[in-house]
Amino acid sequence: AKVKIMAPMISSAEEVIEVKKMFEQTLKEMQAENICPQNKIDFGIMVEVPSIALTLDSIINKIDFASIGTNDLIQYLIAVDRGNQDVADLYDPYHPAVLRMINSIIQACHKKGVEISVCGEMASDPELVPFLVGLGIDSLSISVRMFLRIKNTLRNLNFEDCSNLAQAAILMGSSDEIRKLNEAAARARDWADKNESTKI
Repeated sequence: AKVKIMAPMISSAEEVIEVKKMFEQTLKEMQAENICPQNKIDFGIMVEVPSIALTLDSIINKIDFASIGTNDLIQYLIAVDRGNQDVADLYDPYHPAVLRMINSIIQACHKKGVEISVCGEMASDPELVPFLVGLGIDSLSISVRMFLRIKNTLRNLNFEDCSNLAQAAILMGSSDEIRKLNEAAARARDWADKNESTKI
């Protein structure tokens, strides 16, 4: 089996360097004890703090993969504590800043050939998956209870349509605009699916 090591809550390049040193030191200690992994052990980070998301290009050469932790990233990016009932309703994955930051993370990773995935509530939300697909995400980490639904959602998506949707969304200035765009796209997909079923 392929083993990967991922460091969570990374906020700076210094932290990546320090954790990577610990990781490499552990591998050396294993080799000294004649414990040699059959496959290369990849090292990656969870991108869930805005500070590392904005400086990802400075450490991208030090990692093999990355995963966007959308729950914490959204919380820190738009300053909303999901656990506080007084402000929890302001938690908004449709916020333009969220989609733009996810886009910049994906672009930074793909530029250097680094695999990038998404985990958190966004990855298991059928309404938001088209945006993630359109932005070019490599894989999704999905909750077990949503696996079949997300699998079915992916089967019915067209990448070009998703790409157009995502690119239009990141240029918009408000959550309401993005929601309306998504609703229109969903209606268009439903119409196309019904039309196709009628032909069959």
